[in-house]
Amino acid sequence: MNRLKSVAIIALAALSFTACETEALDDHTKDVGGEYKPIFSYTLNGKNYVTDEVYVSWVSTHSFEINSKVRDSEFNYKAIDFKLRYSALAVGNYPWNGTFPPSETSSSATLQFPDSAVIYSSGNTPDVILSGIGNANITKINSESEYLHGDFEYTLYPQERYQEEISPIRISGGKFYYVPYK
Repeated sequence: MNRLKSVAIIALAALSFTACETEALDDHTKDVGGEYKPIFSYTLNGKNYVTDEVYVSWVSTHSFEINSKVRDSEFNYKAIDFKLRYSALAVGNYPWNGTFPPSETSSSATLQFPDSAVIYSSGNTPDVILSGIGNANITKINSESEYLHGDFEYTLYPQERYQEEISPIRISGGKFYYVPYK
């Protein structure tokens, strides 16, 4: 009888420890210190780009930019700079808004290839195009660990002086995870 009680207590203890785990650990997103590494990815011109070289810079007390650098052999491993600006830090949808000042829930995007004077931006959108430029979402904010998750898609136009000779580019399937915002 004592043996049965001992087995039952061990089984109950094992179940209680298993039940405490709330989130599966993904070893691929952990750095040496055990913290989650930020992941930032998107598809540009049919090519997938992924980086953990991403950080947040605050533009004002409410708005911030997620800055990422992707290095590719096509550009001799020089960085492609991509910036995604949000008007607030809150879970929600942030559509592109061509008005100034931007609305309370808006976003914008900018991309520059290495060694190029051309800056692709949602802000360079021709005046005749009023919608469908882009959209960004913040899908999760972990206020305890101070990171955020989200997704985005954008059509980015070159500066006006280049628009007759250079086509806009499409960023699709953009996602980011564990991006620290402090």
